[in-house]
Amino acid sequence: MKTDDVSHRQSDWICEASDLSLDDQKWIWKNLSFTEEENLPRKNVYVNGSVNATCKNEGKSRQKYDKNVAITQLRNCGYRTAPPRIADLLLRVFPNPSTKDGWWLYVAQKWHPKAINSVVRRIFTQIHRGDVSVQNPAAYFSYLIKFKKKRKIFR
Repeated sequence: MKTDDVSHRQSDWICEASDLSLDDQKWIWKNLSFTEEENLPRKNVYVNGSVNATCKNEGKSRQKYDKNVAITQLRNCGYRTAPPRIADLLLRVFPNPSTKDGWWLYVAQKWHPKAINSVVRRIFTQIHRGDVSVQNPAAYFSYLIKFKKKRKIFR
């Protein structure tokens, strides 16, 4: 960079109407490092869609919708709901490929839907509030459900 170019650019940045003194403005100019690319205005900027809107990931939105539908259906389950149906809903709420086959069916057979719903509600409330950050919600569910009262077995 030439010294004439720097002095010209400095005079563009110094503003006498500013609340800062000229010495402060000069100090800020000298101590901030700008690259040539940052100072040039951008000419070819293309924006697709609205500037105020954000792009939504359709896959994530669909998964979120399916999970919310499954949670709503799980809330409507009672003691007469078949365990395979509850297991299918739990699999949709906690889609984790590392869970063992038959684990959700075991949970549905051993614990009442009311206990399952209270644990699901507790997990999502804690996550929403920011109380806990859960890396694996399925494992956290399995940990919490063990403290709940099991189903009565009639013989």
